[in-house]
Amino acid sequence: DVMDSLGLTGILIGDGPLRELVRQRCGESGSRLQWFSRIPHNQLPELLARGRLFILPSHYEGHPKALIEAMACGMPVIGADSPGIREVLDHGQTGWLCGTDAGSIRDAVRHLLENPDLCQRLGENARKRAVQKYSLDRIVSAELELLHAAAGEVKGDHGSH
Repeated sequence: DVMDSLGLTGILIGDGPLRELVRQRCGESGSRLQWFSRIPHNQLPELLARGRLFILPSHYEGHPKALIEAMACGMPVIGADSPGIREVLDHGQTGWLCGTDAGSIRDAVRHLLENPDLCQRLGENARKRAVQKYSLDRIVSAELELLHAAAGEVKGDHGSH
């Protein structure tokens, strides 16, 4: 519906138990959809670079790695205003938040495509944010701090018994 109404072609990456339902729902617009169950991780940047926008319309994300990867590639990103996504995106600064319904997603896509300067700014800011906050060095450092803190608590707990 969103792709047809805007005349767009989409790339969907992923698989799962709802694949057939999604395929049925796509109906005739399925011809406008390239679907990859899985791709090698090193091919992801090249595939992302083919797109004009990245959209993650999930109802919930624990840690939205795909979103952060798209941001790192300098993509303008649209994410659902959902837990896990809204903590990563600053609306209008590093990405664009929308609802999870087709109308909200369509409006967000249309708005960004009609505003190329905004798209460029969002992409540039998204890349900066991804590099500053989610680089491998920062993630590893944060996880090590967490492990050390947990080990310290465990060690302290044992000593108090």
